Amino acid sequence: MIPVRDIMVKPILVKRSTSVVETARKMVEGHLESAVVTDAGSPVGIITYEDIIARLVLKKGNIEKTKAEEIMTKHVITIGPNVSVAVASEMMKEHRVRRLVVVEEGKVAGVVGAASIMRHFTDLMNETVTSLLRSLGMGSLLG
Repeated sequence: MIPVRDIMVKPILVKRSTSVVETARKMVEGHLESAVVTDAGSPVGIITYEDIIARLVLKKGNIEKTKAEEIMTKHVITIGPNVSVAVASEMMKEHRVRRLVVVEEGKVAGVVGAASIMRHFTDLMNETVTSLLRSLGMGSLLG
């Protein structure tokens, strides 16, 4: 069992009052597609590029004055750092989300996304196939 701690990424954290412009800048600089909105270190929302486009840009809102709390998704799905990647995958499917906020001792510890989980399962599958081919004496097929 691989825990989500092993594949989570360091989150981008913003306050409720952080402007959407500043939030987007942090997301771009951090090469992440989301930012976790926090209050005293606890998650209260999440913002993705989709949120910025759908809730602000397409509605021609004022990107300079709009605050994170105005466009964030308030229903944050959280997971503990020691929960397995397989369970995280099921939670994403059940809740129809692509990201889970990893919380440890009430504070945001990371974010695990569908892309990270997909990479994990792809790596696992490749390792399994490689091991199987080698055990069958077919390692030459690996190239």
